[in-house]
Amino acid sequence: MAHFAIPNVRLVSMGRDRSVSKGVLPATRMTARSVARMRLSLPRPAMAAVLAGYCQFRQFDRRELALIEPLRTLRMLHHNAWLAERWADPAFPVAFPWFGTPNHWSQQTVELREQISAMAEPALDPDDAWLD
Repeated sequence: MAHFAIPNVRLVSMGRDRSVSKGVLPATRMTARSVARMRLSLPRPAMAAVLAGYCQFRQFDRRELALIEPLRTLRMLHHNAWLAERWADPAFPVAFPWFGTPNHWSQQTVELREQISAMAEPALDPDDAWLD
């Protein structure tokens, strides 16, 4: 699998594939859903640069840009619902001791407020020249 490095980027994989290492992204098909699953601590211009670099190797469906933040929000909600549904399993409190604590819900509230703000912003413009 080909990889390309992104300097000074903190990447945390939220998917099942734990082979992604810090600052390296696999050169696979990128969709709005895959971007939403990544937690890149990047400002919007830097995200545009990541997508521009990606477009040098593969096509990216520009219409999916508007889906990135809503899909990220949905993933956050589904993850908490998944944990809550399985909380009766004895393995879950051991594996996720932070879940359900006041600090966890406080953090989730802050992150969801940030997501509301992110969804209120206009999506990256699919007609920008950097995607050509």
